[in-house]
Amino acid sequence: MNPNASPLLRLAALVACGVLTACGGSTESPATPPTDAAAETAADTSTIDAPTCDATTCSAPGSVCRAGACVADCRFAGAVACGSGDACDFTDGKCKPPSAACFLPAVFEPCGDAKSCGPGLMCDGKGSCVLAGMACTGDACDATGRCWATGCPCERPAPRCTTATLDQLNTATFVGSPVNGRDQEGAVDLDFDDVCTAYAVTMISGPDYLRQLAPDGTLTSWTSTTNLNMGQVAVLRVPNGEFKELGDVAATYICCASCGCVETGEDGRLGVVHLDRASTTRPLPNVLPAKATSGSGPFGSPTLDAGPYALTWGADNALYAGNIETNGDFVRVDLAAKTTKNVTTFLARVTAAAIYDLARLLVATEGGKVYLLTTATGDRKEWAALPGHVTSLRRDKFTGRVYAEVATKPPQILEIAADGTGAKLFQTPPRLGRITIAPDNHLYHLSVFPEVFWKAKTSIVRWPLPATR
Repeated sequence: MNPNASPLLRLAALVACGVLTACGGSTESPATPPTDAAAETAADTSTIDAPTCDATTCSAPGSVCRAGACVADCRFAGAVACGSGDACDFTDGKCKPPSAACFLPAVFEPCGDAKSCGPGLMCDGKGSCVLAGMACTGDACDATGRCWATGCPCERPAPRCTTATLDQLNTATFVGSPVNGRDQEGAVDLDFDDVCTAYAVTMISGPDYLRQLAPDGTLTSWTSTTNLNMGQVAVLRVPNGEFKELGDVAATYICCASCGCVETGEDGRLGVVHLDRASTTRPLPNVLPAKATSGSGPFGSPTLDAGPYALTWGADNALYAGNIETNGDFVRVDLAAKTTKNVTTFLARVTAAAIYDLARLLVATEGGKVYLLTTATGDRKEWAALPGHVTSLRRDKFTGRVYAEVATKPPQILEIAADGTGAKLFQTPPRLGRITIAPDNHLYHLSVFPEVFWKAKTSIVRWPLPATR
């Protein structure tokens, strides 16, 4: 893809190719099942009833008739059930205790009319199972339409890139308010792109900024269009591949009705802005104007808990944000078509959102409920009920687990299973803030409330993600 093309043209090219294709090298997930998967499917279809193998000759736990022979692979339909206390490990098709290291359980989800996507795969929303981001190398299906990934590693792959150092990330010019010199002001959200470039938006007295910090420490900054508080920043990253160029970036303008913010022109309004790197006149065009809204969380601050929230990209290259016209609404922005659509309206103000898979988002509402939302249909179901307002959500595409920061006292960063169960403490952050995951295999935390605390150079901290599944 032409690196000099505008972000909108690059985005349109990605939409035309589809996020599942290589698209000229900008992402690395296969678009179609590998040929060996097709061979495995064909072999399974023709040999399950092979006359040389039957229940009397193939009766060991986890065994199945394939290609006329009895093989130990409990993943295929027709396999003998595993023995007491064991279950099928989809890493290698062996029967093991579920507590075994790197055990990959048999979790399947329907995909279209004919398939179910299992471990290591996700539904593309169009009836096909594709590789998830677990670094698996192939896939297989059985005669019933169940599909799963093959060649899934136990250990997390090495990082693809390195971010700026913590000292560089914690400089006043990136995370602070050097002009005003107040610890209460500074960056209020943080995100990374696939080449380890960091992005932050600020809330300070006077103009605010969208800031970009390259891995080598080079700082680039875009000044807000007017005196409006900035709220969140989101960078396009898909769950089954990685881009090889600077990220596509969006941010929000937020302000409570009585906070004295100034709206001017077509871009200087509450809402969502989309970075246009090539423009010298409108680098932050407003693509989704919003009305003033307010809530009681997640920060417990009238200044922070206002305006659009839950900004995220979807895997469909569209932007999503909530509380646009009223608390609880959730809107999709098609940047290519320049259209907007209300996807659904929740019963409470939305506070956070993140990509879950190719067809769904996680969306949190005031109070701590988290929903799994299918963006194409607006269908949603409660995924988890967490113990406090959620400030931010991120899904680890290697393990499939989800991380959420909740506004308990003290604040907590929780680790949650892919099905929304088993929430447990991952870390206790120094202050209430927001989290994100970088491609250097770390989870990052930015302190936001009651102060950013940038003078001590401790605003941003990080922890390594689990090394194994």
